[in-house]
Amino acid sequence: MKKICFIGFGLFTIGGCQRVTISLANSLCEKYETHLLSLCEVPKNHSYNVDEKVKVHSFGMPLNMRARKSFTLFPKLIKFLRKNHIDVLFIAGSLPIPLVSMVKPFVKAKIVFCDHENLAGRDKKSVLFRKLACMISDKVVVLTKQTLSDYKKSLGIKNDKIEQIYNSVDYVPEFKSDVSEKRIISVGRISFEKGFDMAVDVAETVFEKHPDWAWDIYGDGPDFEKIKSKINEKNLQNHLFLKGADPNVRSKYRDYSICVLPSYREGFAVVLLEAKISGLPVVSFDCNAGPGEIINDGVDGYLIPCYNTKAMAEKICCLIESDELRKSFSAHSCDNIEKFSSKNVVAKWCNLIDGM
Repeated sequence: MKKICFIGFGLFTIGGCQRVTISLANSLCEKYETHLLSLCEVPKNHSYNVDEKVKVHSFGMPLNMRARKSFTLFPKLIKFLRKNHIDVLFIAGSLPIPLVSMVKPFVKAKIVFCDHENLAGRDKKSVLFRKLACMISDKVVVLTKQTLSDYKKSLGIKNDKIEQIYNSVDYVPEFKSDVSEKRIISVGRISFEKGFDMAVDVAETVFEKHPDWAWDIYGDGPDFEKIKSKINEKNLQNHLFLKGADPNVRSKYRDYSICVLPSYREGFAVVLLEAKISGLPVVSFDCNAGPGEIINDGVDGYLIPCYNTKAMAEKICCLIESDELRKSFSAHSCDNIEKFSSKNVVAKWCNLIDGM
């Protein structure tokens, strides 16, 4: 049985990368001895369900540790990989890349970099980290076809070293939305790239026409107070609500009728998949990367030219004003979902691991 390990900076904090990594570990532990290694401490009250067959480890560093401090973990990581005879080490996210690059010459484990983001709009440091990852890794896995193309063009990575594997959605809702509620939902980290500043502008137009509707945003992050202030400035506090982070947010979709993704950029946009599985029509900017590979424009949702807030507001209003349109989009929401199924996605990961 091969031994695999996922290494991340703070693997048990709230985030899309963390959730996807733990879910993948749970799926692979039936076939492989599977480890999760967090460089930072594991919060006592984290909300993730980890299969009992998955072995959880932590180097116990504080969650506010600066990334460069991870270099001090060099001897610990070598000892860990050797002691547990790890065959394949998966780097979850970009922060562990410099540490793993130091360790690689001293261990036998194959290295796989899993990029949960994309190259669009990245700063020089972020791109440099990814260049380093391409150099030290035996394989690089990206989430979307768009990111695969960007890696080849921008970083010059060869076809035999990179693979594209979608995130899977293992969520099966107990109930789907009947799209009759006068409520809109958005989910994401409250930070610049998620575009909630634009969501406020969109909401201002929507609620001028439809003041009987409401829009809830689930998430937390560094721009929370900034977005809250903008909501108050626009006098939208009775229509647009910041609900904070909710570990059970997937169960909320059934209580809404439209899901909106206003992001400047996405790694994959798993939120759109979760909303579609729950029967929601979706509206998203056609940003890099993900939405264009998830939404069938005009069939199960709308892809809006980046970053046309007026066009987004118009399409949301179209859905608000037509029960039949919402029901039609809802009926087609799972038409192209099979390629994102856990069965198909896990099979691709197994092929990757078995081939190393």
